[in-house]
Amino acid sequence: MDTFTLIIEDLELEAVIGILDFERVRSQRLIVQGAITYCYEGKNFIDYISVKEKIKSLLQTKQYGLLEEALEDITQTLKQKFDTIISICMTIKKPQISDDCSIGVRIDKTF
Repeated sequence: MDTFTLIIEDLELEAVIGILDFERVRSQRLIVQGAITYCYEGKNFIDYISVKEKIKSLLQTKQYGLLEEALEDITQTLKQKFDTIISICMTIKKPQISDDCSIGVRIDKTF
């Protein structure tokens, strides 16, 4: 059985996320980066479009308070959907939350 890593780079979307008052009433731009390591054998692959759509759907519908909560939920949901996942490294950035930098949070999860 071989090990592969699915890469997601610069996935951009709009979502309501955050704990500041203004973050709760309007969506903001997010950028998601990810590396999902999984075991591959034969037809046991991970559908990358399904992964991308699941990430977008969760972020756009759940309206998380914290980036940490979002990352925990996304990683658990992906593992439940694709049991061959070994580890997930994922970052969510808020590029417009600060005038002088892009701020984000990363999770490194091994199952």
